[in-house]
Amino acid sequence: MGVLAKDKFKPTVFVGLGGNGGKIVNLLASKLRRHPHWSRIAPMTSFLAIDTNMDDLQKLKQVPADCRFLMSAFDRREYVARKRGLREQNEDKLVTQWVPNNYQFRGAQGAGAGQIRIESRLGLYYNLEDDVRAGLRRKLARVLDDATGRDNPWRDNEDRVVQVVLYASVAGGTGSGGFLPMAYLLRDCVKDNGWGRPNVVGVLTLPTTFLGKVKPELHADIMANGYAALKELEYLTRMLGGYTGGLEELEFHYDPGCREPARQRVDERPFSLCYLVDRPDRISIERYEHAVADASFLQIFSPLLGAQAGEYDNYDKHQKKLANGHFSVHYAAFGTALLHLPRLDLIKYSSLRFVARAFREYLCFGGDNPNFRVPFGDPIWEQQDKTTKDRDIDDKFLAYVAWRAEEEHRSNMKGVFTQIAGNRGKDGLDIDDAFANRLAALY
Repeated sequence: MGVLAKDKFKPTVFVGLGGNGGKIVNLLASKLRRHPHWSRIAPMTSFLAIDTNMDDLQKLKQVPADCRFLMSAFDRREYVARKRGLREQNEDKLVTQWVPNNYQFRGAQGAGAGQIRIESRLGLYYNLEDDVRAGLRRKLARVLDDATGRDNPWRDNEDRVVQVVLYASVAGGTGSGGFLPMAYLLRDCVKDNGWGRPNVVGVLTLPTTFLGKVKPELHADIMANGYAALKELEYLTRMLGGYTGGLEELEFHYDPGCREPARQRVDERPFSLCYLVDRPDRISIERYEHAVADASFLQIFSPLLGAQAGEYDNYDKHQKKLANGHFSVHYAAFGTALLHLPRLDLIKYSSLRFVARAFREYLCFGGDNPNFRVPFGDPIWEQQDKTTKDRDIDDKFLAYVAWRAEEEHRSNMKGVFTQIAGNRGKDGLDIDDAFANRLAALY
């Protein structure tokens, strides 16, 4: 899957969860629409954004409006009261098992998760419980059908893999609270489609990248979100990733809209590989979303992905040896190395070199022959009046041009000085005679 004309592309779904994830997907959509083979990629590529903040969603102009999903447009307090059995319904154990009895949910709708993980998870639960509410599951099924249902000569039909890339931040509430249920839901949607096997990749931005953007009093909150989210991710990856002491399956309620027992348990890790985006030590990055979008673009839509896939087995083996059984190894980091051609600097440097050469060879005559050198700075010469000095400069220049033209003639060359000396003016005189006449008229 790359940018060459002969390349085949895999169906790919980009999902942005929360403000950070949505921005990255929006940037990727903008880049891909400028891809040289976008007309081939478009039928197999989809962009979705899921958020609890209405304002952030509305800014994602590159993501189609019907692919933006607001997860907080409901009365959370009333909904939880019903699930707790305080209204007309019986208690719903699938909710009360993870919602503390003493927690009071936010009253505002569409205003984000307030960096509280449980707010995001409840929003996903509510909208997935009944797909009529947001239609997220229906939309996923539709985009997968569109990408795999029609015969497409540019689709990779030999290695039938549907790529799903989930972008989120584990600093805020929306991403850190919803990325694990979403990963399993996306995996099941691909399986339900039936065309190919899922390859779900996570790209998670760590709280350290936000320390310079959020108020210091919130640093502890976002770091706690990141810690809790990564602990959960590590647990599921380790328990279901084929490690010693792992399990065959775990209870995990990620799809409340389907009450089948199979959809309430998971038997594989959430991501085939999870990239963690951290703050670099030695360089400064102001716009992390742009950096992640650039790196993702180069990684997914270039020959890099194929080369990297061939190294997964070696990577897994090597990392497991280094981990020594203490943690799972299905994590990675990525970035981009850019060979920058400073074309403007090169043009400026070349122009200055040319000007310096022009001054040295054509204006500061006498540099290569002292007989034509004007004695600037010599006290005796400087004491002369301006007219005499100007006449001396003109004579030296005239003689220098004639000498250089003669040198070119002896070398059987017709260079710039031969052309200058051979030029004829309107009166038919060459430069020597015309210059001499002009000097005589002036002095």
